[in-house]
Amino acid sequence: MLGYCAGAFSWLLGCGAQPSAAYTAAAALFSPDELAALRAQYHARAAAAHGRGVDQRQLLDWCSLGAGAPPALADGLFAAVLRSDEDGSGGDGGGGVNRGAEGESAALRTAAGGGGGGGGAGAAPVLVALEDLVVAKARAERQGDAAAAEFCFDVLDREGRGVVTGERLAAVVEALLRLSLPPRLRPTDAQGSAAAIAAGALTLAGGSLGPGAFDLPALRKAAARAPALLTLLRGLLAPIGAPGTCGATGQQAAAAEAGGGDKHSCAHAAPLAVLIELPELIWGANGGPRQQQQQQQQQQQSKGAHSKEQQEPGGGGSAGAALPRDALLRPEWVWLLAPGLAPDLRREWRLLFSSARHGASFSTLLARLGDAAPTLLLVRDSGGHLFGGVAHAPWRRSGAFFGDYANKLLSLLPAACTYPASGINANLQWCGTNFAELPNGLGMGGQLLGGAGHFGLYLDATLDAGHSRPNATYASPCLSSGQAFAVDAVEVWALRPPEEEEGGGGDEAAARRRGGGASILSRAQEDQKLLELAGVRANWRAGVPDEPLDE
Repeated sequence: MLGYCAGAFSWLLGCGAQPSAAYTAAAALFSPDELAALRAQYHARAAAAHGRGVDQRQLLDWCSLGAGAPPALADGLFAAVLRSDEDGSGGDGGGGVNRGAEGESAALRTAAGGGGGGGGAGAAPVLVALEDLVVAKARAERQGDAAAAEFCFDVLDREGRGVVTGERLAAVVEALLRLSLPPRLRPTDAQGSAAAIAAGALTLAGGSLGPGAFDLPALRKAAARAPALLTLLRGLLAPIGAPGTCGATGQQAAAAEAGGGDKHSCAHAAPLAVLIELPELIWGANGGPRQQQQQQQQQQQSKGAHSKEQQEPGGGGSAGAALPRDALLRPEWVWLLAPGLAPDLRREWRLLFSSARHGASFSTLLARLGDAAPTLLLVRDSGGHLFGGVAHAPWRRSGAFFGDYANKLLSLLPAACTYPASGINANLQWCGTNFAELPNGLGMGGQLLGGAGHFGLYLDATLDAGHSRPNATYASPCLSSGQAFAVDAVEVWALRPPEEEEGGGGDEAAARRRGGGASILSRAQEDQKLLELAGVRANWRAGVPDEPLDE
């Protein structure tokens, strides 16, 4: 009791020990105006509740997460902030220590009367000090990638043990998926996808920590290949101190709570979706949901109809509609892959080919692909494994390997992991058709050995079979359920909007880029000569191109 009174008294008077070295270094990274805004928001929220500090519920509101934040993420974030200024905490995680920073932080934990992990029934709430918030925000946003990765790992490592289990990682990933995917990209299977993403990250740990163990170096490796995880974790504190955010009006949150209003309404105004850029998905002739909504709004405006229901996002039409049930591409895979691509590849992804819709025809696949690039190739085998690759060069017939070192192979189910080009060789892509002795089909990585080759990923021209073998080109393991696999479904997406929509190329070039229905044998005279040299006669007469002969 005496400690409680002394702590509260020193906090009220604004006196206490000198600021910690961590706080001093962190505060130097913010301007005076930024610190003043953060301090004002902190005091407003503290005064609205306990009058001494910010508890976990208030911190979540301030971060625009609200009471609906999944416990795995909420508890981890609160624990990470509490541990941020450990050099001034006396080594006990910051609980019950008179540390001192800007007066109010000096005895805040003592005044709160609790340790970093909370209290039992009837115990005073654990409160976050202003010093903690400044240091945590600097670590996440201002002190570089290394400090940001450490902060993100602290969110995952709730107990501070230095090791994270696969179950814990999957729970946090699932929370981030649900909080960051916009309505137009509703999760298909957030729990299953999160488990696959966690399993992929665990493979990067190499088993050195034991089965199912994940540490900070493994997190850094995973973030290099799939940056969405770190981008979202380090952005959790972005609303704190930001001008014009809900955090600036703590009194209003208290008033809303007292009046029965929606005290978490600001969580809906600033979701985690603003932290990552995800593309629009267009899978049908009429486009995706956003494009359909825009078309409907234009039609209504031309008719003079301007009702509120038609103008609101999601009102009327298929805005926010889910992907087709037969689609291989889940919103969760978009979340995983898109942030690792260049900004111009995060605007629009367009479905070019689906074996479920267009049939198992290699000619149709190549015709619909045209000169589109980059493309995302997805394959599901009969064993349920989902894998593929990102190819930055068009899939054009060639008797030699080609491609771009920006290519990558990827596994999505049962474990999600990407494999960028290693640079050890240039065997990045293969596209063969109507060859007598060379492989006919699409391939990525590996080398030509025998008639079928030895690829990291190979899809036979029959679209019925393929193989995936360990290879040096992408340093990837077998991606499929077995090195030789039977194909269940194939899907190809264009990752860049058609150029004709951006004004250029003409109708003929546009048709080639988007597939245009042109026969694979009618693209170039060079293809015809190659086929004749190979002893294959094409169905070609008088310069009028027909469909190629059945393969």
